[in-house]
Amino acid sequence: MIGVPKAASQAELERSIAASDTEVAFVLHDVKATEIAKKGGYFYEIYLTSSLKALAEGKARDAAEIGSFSTFTVSGEAHHEENNGAPEVRLLLNSSARKLLATSLKGDPAFVLVRRGLISKEKEIQEHVDEVFFTIGEIRLEARKRTQQVLA
Repeated sequence: MIGVPKAASQAELERSIAASDTEVAFVLHDVKATEIAKKGGYFYEIYLTSSLKALAEGKARDAAEIGSFSTFTVSGEAHHEENNGAPEVRLLLNSSARKLLATSLKGDPAFVLVRRGLISKEKEIQEHVDEVFFTIGEIRLEARKRTQQVLA
């Protein structure tokens, strides 16, 4: 579980989330797969919940799916020279996630990473449950103005 960091300007963050011309992204910077994860089949699903405290108490009611990343995603990103060579996973928040974030900003919203493994015969294989699959250098919440592309 990762609490949403407080912005330098809470009002600015609230405006960015509400603005239709702004993309809001959950960014994992300098993501690396461990040797076990490199064998394949492992991934994380990421959710936003409206309250870290409620989640910790088992009382969470609201959640929105943000997206997922896997060994394949991370190794593919590692080949790009953007971000000073550090692999980065960028997941845009959809409208339901943005709405949940906007309504819970004054509280204690949190991002939750749920590890998933290999599936066999429609059942998740529970191996390496105590192992670390990915390391993450930095986690950010970013808001950027959308750029308009003009086709010639």
